[in-house]
Amino acid sequence: VLRSIALAPGGIVIRADGWMEGAPAEISFHAARDGSRPRLTIALNDGRGIDITADDLGQMLQKHPALVRPFLAPVLTEIAGANLLRPRAGDVYRVFDEILPTVEEQRALAAILPQLDDEDRSVREAAARRLEQLGPSGVLVALRMDFSRLSPEQAARLADFVRRHSLGEIDPAVARADLSFLRLAAEDADPRVREAARDQIERLMD
Repeated sequence: VLRSIALAPGGIVIRADGWMEGAPAEISFHAARDGSRPRLTIALNDGRGIDITADDLGQMLQKHPALVRPFLAPVLTEIAGANLLRPRAGDVYRVFDEILPTVEEQRALAAILPQLDDEDRSVREAAARRLEQLGPSGVLVALRMDFSRLSPEQAARLADFVRRHSLGEIDPAVARADLSFLRLAAEDADPRVREAARDQIERLMD
């Protein structure tokens, strides 16, 4: 439960109440105003607790998903009205690498690809906007492409596209064993992702 939010000279400070191991816990989150150098502290009344830091929120989530998702994600959701740490297209398609793009999805990106390397900058920028409009399906195709066959400009733009639709470099093996990640993925807009996530949950529960 959110207790307070404060903007200090050193950044943002969020305090909330939660539960850890069946006991009340105080949750504190500190970060610079640009989101860098986050620190999450979970303290129990008996003096026990956990204190983790990272370079940015994506790295913190990557290193400590079992702490960030249950303790920090609900607080951020209460503030923003949406789960800011919900897996994005780049995350779920990287984890569920058995999902392959359809022919139509591949054709949609293939139609844009030559223009991403056009001599005319305005053409390249227009193609980048069209790429963004492809959304998750475009991310899926980009992730399954062989970047060694692309020009440096094409590869750079596709890599940036995928990066903007990802929370960070999630370890697929870790994510496949993370029930909180899988439950969020089971609510993804793509039915292929939902099915893959539910299948993996069933495997873990067996």
